[in-house]
Parts: sequence; C-alpha cells; structure tokens
Amino acid sequence: MMEKPVKKKKLEFEGHNGGIYACSWSGDGSKILTASGDKTSKLWDVATGTCLTTFTFGNEVEDQQLSCIWQKDHLISMSLSGHLNFLDANNPSKPKNIITGHNKFITALAYDKDKKKAYTGGYDATITGWDLSNARTEAFSGKGHSNQINQMQVAGDTLVSSAKDDTLRFTSISSKQYSSDVVSLDGEGAAFSSNKDGSLVVVASVNSVHVVRGKKTVGSVATAYGARAISLSPNENEVAVGGADNFLYIYSLSGNNLTQTKKVEGHRGALTSVAYSPNGQMIASADTNREILVFDAASKEVKVKGWVFHTARVNCVAWSPDSSHLASGSLDQSVIVWNLSAPEKRIQVKNCHQGGVNSVTFIDDTTLASSGQDCALRTHTLKF
Repeated sequence: MMEKPVKKKKLEFEGHNGGIYACSWSGDGSKILTASGDKTSKLWDVATGTCLTTFTFGNEVEDQQLSCIWQKDHLISMSLSGHLNFLDANNPSKPKNIITGHNKFITALAYDKDKKKAYTGGYDATITGWDLSNARTEAFSGKGHSNQINQMQVAGDTLVSSAKDDTLRFTSISSKQYSSDVVSLDGEGAAFSSNKDGSLVVVASVNSVHVVRGKKTVGSVATAYGARAISLSPNENEVAVGGADNFLYIYSLSGNNLTQTKKVEGHRGALTSVAYSPNGQMIASADTNREILVFDAASKEVKVKGWVFHTARVNCVAWSPDSSHLASGSLDQSVIVWNLSAPEKRIQVKNCHQGGVNSVTFIDDTTLASSGQDCALRTHTLKF
C-alpha cells in the first residue's frame, strides 16, 4: 500500500522590516527565534504566527542581527559588531548579558595589574576590556579612535592609546567611555611610551618624536630615519627610539627637551620594538630581520646577541616584571620567552596565533598574555 504524502504546512510570519538572516526553533518546536537586518530579533508562536516578543538593540549599522540560536533556556542573537546577546524575554530592550570581543585582528594589548584586567585594541579601532579570571569582556562606549589602534598602555586609571588616525588618546578605565582628551600628531603615531601615571608620554610619529605632558605636546624633535618604536627609561631621563634605518637612537630628556646622545648599531633590519627593562639596566630591541638584541642601558654595548630563532619578522618584545626574562612575538605565529641569565635557553609557543603575533605582555613573572591576527587573546603559564 502506498503511503499518502504528508501535507506540509506553510508557516508565515510578518513583522520584520528587513531581511531575516537566521532562525532557531525552541526545544519543543512551539516557538521560533529570528534575527533580522532591521536591528531586532523576534520570538514567534508557531501555531498562530504571532510575534510574542521583539528584542531591540540600537540604531547603528552594527546593531543588525545576523544569527541566532535557541539552546535549552538560552536565547542568543549575534550582532553585526560580533557581540553575542543573551536575550531576556522579560526585558526585551536589554540583554541579560553581552559577550563582546574582536571580529578583526587584535593590534594592541595592555594589562592593568591593579584591576587585573587586560585591554585589547583592534584593526577596527575598537577597545575591549577582559576579566582574565572568567574571560568576561566589556566594550568601551562612545566615539574613540577612527582607525587601527597601534599601541596601548595602562597608566593609573587611564588607558593611553595611539592609532593610525594620527592621535594619542587618554581614556578613563573606570568610566569605560572615550573622552575628548586627544593629542593630535603630525602623522601616524607609530609607537609611544608612558610613565606610570600618564603624566609623561613620548611618542614616535612618522617624522618626529614628541614629548607630551599633561595631555599636551610640549616638545618635539624632527627625525629623518622613520621612527618605528620607542621606550621611556624608568627614571624618565632617557628615550630609546628604533628607526627604519636599522639603528637605535638614544635621546636624553631634560624637562621638555630631547637631545640625541647616541646612535647605536647592531641590527640588520628595521627596528620594530624597543623596551627598557623594569629595573632600567637593559634595553631590548627587535627587527624585521628576525633578530633580538639586548643592550646594557648604561654603556649601550651589546649584552646579548644571537637570538634569531624566529623565522619571520619580530613584531613585539616585553619584559617580565623582575627583568629576568624577555618575551617576543613574531609574524611566524610563535611566542618565545628568553632567559637573560641563560641566553641559550628559551621557551617557544608555536602556532600561538594564526596569521601572526602582534602583542605580548607579562601578567606576572610566570604568566604571559598574547594577541594577534586571529582576533584572540591568550594567556600562557610559564615553567622555567
């Protein structure tokens, strides 16, 4: 006997004002959750086709809803911004929780040891705060940088950042809102270095090195070597600048005046990162030719050389708080932690970030954080 064909029921739901990009059934099949380009998600009764609840998110382009899922008791919708919204049927205008992150590669990383939080900046000019104890994130609100963030540093309750929009920005960490405290530069702020409270910042732009005090430029010196990296000494009287011409330039800082005192050779590629050790005794520098050198800060003589175990350009270096180890991140997707007391020893984390490592920073003497082209933040427990 032939079975009779099952008569299919056509379901029609009208109410969205834009394209519907996703839908998800409830576990019992009685309801459907939809996500739409009209910046809403809706909850529907299947039997009647009635809209039970409309979840609203905002009026920006990034508030368009691209996907959704109904997982047991959780209703989740994803915004164009990449935010995951945990929906609350009892309060449809405000999600229960919003998980934020980056959907474009991370270009900057900073750590706040007092609040025990990390901050990442991205290619899309966004900044995200991370609670490393539970991986929860929080986004900064308002209008911030308008282009890729190059570097960030925590200075007290202030997050200092530079970007390709030719500005240096000072943002309150407590308020999590971008402010109008902006210093305009004469070109892209390739790198900067701040003292502990942010009252003094030295900035390397395309053609100059700037001294910023009290969120105002108070001194500048022209450069012709294409400054790529910069570091302020812990005692705040010296500045090291890495050039595209393979040299490390040393300046004395007296008041608001910078005076070049030394031009240090040793690298065979354009410098990409420079950092004074926390104890002020050493200067580490890295280049596009895969090499890392460590100089004696007093004599400027090479103290450690031969660190060429990366297989591509070194993008960043960072010291451990006790100045005993140096971490480096590379385009080769790996992180290496070097031992100053035993230069032949190293810890290598291969395939750390697909596409390359852009930033590294120590959380403490045995914990390292890294970020990169894969839009991810990772922490590493080190065993020496």
